[in-house]
Amino acid sequence: MDPAYFITTYLAFFTLILFGYYLIPAGLSYFLFYVWKKEEWKEFHIQKNHPTGKSISREIRWSLVCVVILALLSQLLYELNLR
Repeated sequence: MDPAYFITTYLAFFTLILFGYYLIPAGLSYFLFYVWKKEEWKEFHIQKNHPTGKSISREIRWSLVCVVILALLSQLLYELNLR
């Protein structure tokens, strides 16, 4: 297996998962419910306190770990399917 091909396809999976499943949906949801329409949606929040910067950073870090794992598994399944 060519290492450059592996890295290229891995980065493609990583980017697709990062933007398609995390940054765009989660970013839009956060902006809508916690920034733009914060007061209108406050009564519907399960947690009444706004998340701290530390907790948001922790969630982002764990999401990135999940993206790395999902991209690696996607790459593995893609390679196995080619054989």
